[in-house]
Amino acid sequence: MVLETIKGGLNKAPEESNNNQDAVIAVEEYREVLCEIGNAIELGGYNAVSQIVGFLLSEDPTHVANYGNARNLIGKIDRDTLLEDMVKYYLKKDENENN
Repeated sequence: MVLETIKGGLNKAPEESNNNQDAVIAVEEYREVLCEIGNAIELGGYNAVSQIVGFLLSEDPTHVANYGNARNLIGKIDRDTLLEDMVKYYLKKDENENN
């Protein structure tokens, strides 16, 4: 299922994916796409967390294995937006725990 979704270009029609290869994905899809990337990396026998963190620190997609199209997918994620959302999530979570 995971690889079918990745190969299918996030459930888009193949012609739509091919015409829009360099498009950045919507922020709402980041969690879904990161899970797909992580699953593909792990299916390839690699450490998903290590590779995704390497990408986040360097913004270099070559830190991610090309297995299951993971490298292409991670290149569609805006690193700065993802990091901002992660910090917001943890700050909000901390506020909720203190109340």
